[in-house]
Amino acid sequence: CGLVISCSNDDGDGAILQEDYPVIFGTAISGLKSTSDNFWDGGENIAIMINSEVKNYTAASGGALTVRNGEPFYWQSQAEMKSVQAWYPYSSTVPSLWPVQSAQSGTGYQQSDLLYAPATEITFANRNSTSLPFYHQTAKVVVNIMNADAATSATDIQGITIGSAANLALSGSYTAPTGAGVTAGTWTTLPDMGAIAPLDITTSGSSYLKTYAALVIPQDMSGKKFIAVTLSNGNTYYYAPITGEASLLGGKEY
Repeated sequence: CGLVISCSNDDGDGAILQEDYPVIFGTAISGLKSTSDNFWDGGENIAIMINSEVKNYTAASGGALTVRNGEPFYWQSQAEMKSVQAWYPYSSTVPSLWPVQSAQSGTGYQQSDLLYAPATEITFANRNSTSLPFYHQTAKVVVNIMNADAATSATDIQGITIGSAANLALSGSYTAPTGAGVTAGTWTTLPDMGAIAPLDITTSGSSYLKTYAALVIPQDMSGKKFIAVTLSNGNTYYYAPITGEASLLGGKEY
């Protein structure tokens, strides 16, 4: 959006705005958006915070945000700079606890996604060119099952889970990132254990029999049965990573 300023009152530090100029947000998502290739689908409710005040905005598919109810944030003068933080999904405060869904084969996948936009400085002069970047805070796990040996057809695959025998933490306490250049928050797992049924994201023409994805609380799965694949013949195969192979970090894909 291009805005033309028309005002005549100058306080010496920048023009006092004689008209209402709402703060207009353009957003970008870095990395692993769980819905449609790192773009908003449209209709998502997002929390925007400026100076400790939180308002509910709705995303359009192109990334523009509009206030859901009530008045938007406004610019007061041309000299103003606003520090903006945001998170998805909307809540009145930054979530301090976050669960992922154990059933992610449907809507549970998107419901497990936690996005955060660290403090971004937006000036009135650069309001149309400064993006508000969101970063994924959970980890993403993708499983590609190859056509080889034990499985040679997609029908051979009866089931798959991330985690086995309730060895995977499904929730954690979360602290939002702070400091210059820090985009991922910190996590402490909680004793809410289970396994995840992932989302089938197999694409037409893929060289893999099946491809699955899940959003996971960041944690170390080294030495544990991390992935379990059950075939139609009743056999279950496990991937138990060695030390350092499955230290899952927020905002990363594995």
